[in-house]
Amino acid sequence: MGSWSVYCEVSKIAITAGDECILLPIKRNKGRVGYLPYLPATLPIFGNYDDYGGLEDIIEDNNTKLIEEHFGITIDEFVTLFVDGEEASIISKNMLNYDELSEWNFMWINRDVYEFMSNYANTDSIGHLEFGNHDILTLIGFEHIGSSKDERFNRIYRINDEDFMSDGTWLQTKKGNSIFNFDGQYNALSKYVDIPEDKKWIANQSMNQLWMFLSDNKIKSNLLRVLGGKEIDSFERFISRQTKPNNKTLLDKYTNNIREYGDLLCGLTLFRNNLHCMSNTFLPYTKYITPQCGDHREHQVFLDKFSEINKSKIREYE
Repeated sequence: MGSWSVYCEVSKIAITAGDECILLPIKRNKGRVGYLPYLPATLPIFGNYDDYGGLEDIIEDNNTKLIEEHFGITIDEFVTLFVDGEEASIISKNMLNYDELSEWNFMWINRDVYEFMSNYANTDSIGHLEFGNHDILTLIGFEHIGSSKDERFNRIYRINDEDFMSDGTWLQTKKGNSIFNFDGQYNALSKYVDIPEDKKWIANQSMNQLWMFLSDNKIKSNLLRVLGGKEIDSFERFISRQTKPNNKTLLDKYTNNIREYGDLLCGLTLFRNNLHCMSNTFLPYTKYITPQCGDHREHQVFLDKFSEINKSKIREYE
């Protein structure tokens, strides 16, 4: 029997026997086919490439446990559904929710590539938070002290004896100056507030990376879109109307246990944002990794990392 390698759909780096990698199931996106033909169907599945087109030594986590419970098969059998056509027909006869896999596919991702891209927040998002969000304000050290008569910015917050106005998302000074970033030369919070030393770490975070400090509804609004959740302008209202949440599909179950999967969802969301810099998206195959218009600097960051990872593989064979 022969053996063969696959390749990372993002970096084009070869994935060979024993390499740490990710199998990511993806599904047809029927809402925005022209721009995002596929979306992740599950959270990433981590393991090692087995040299024969499959995944072995799969890392068991909350995500693999949920997949097993939802489909009624082991995680190894679930992976086999995608990589082995002959075995798939046998496994499918004994599983639950098989119809949900209609039009699903998968992509391979090098583990080092994914770890870098799922933890990298680009410079445009770091420190650019929704400063009017109650949870963010509380995290920084603001206190909600009451309401004003302003039609939009009608919530008053105070820190260090300075008052600010919020509309629930954005923040203004009492003179109407908008706050757009944590620290910097333009419209920065630090221009108006002496930031406590133990809060300055927030300046190096993006909104998504602060998910654990947000309300459940806000987490859902920010992070579930990567799996096909509602658009950000309507999702919170959609969630608030639900008195009996559905619990039928895998997406339902991610939604109803949002904090349990927050880290993986955050990583997948950052990964998705960084794919955009590469003119890339979730696909079972890709033809190019060219820079998105205006994203040449971020694009080069990833090319440099891909080169570093590939060089480490070359040294293994020297």
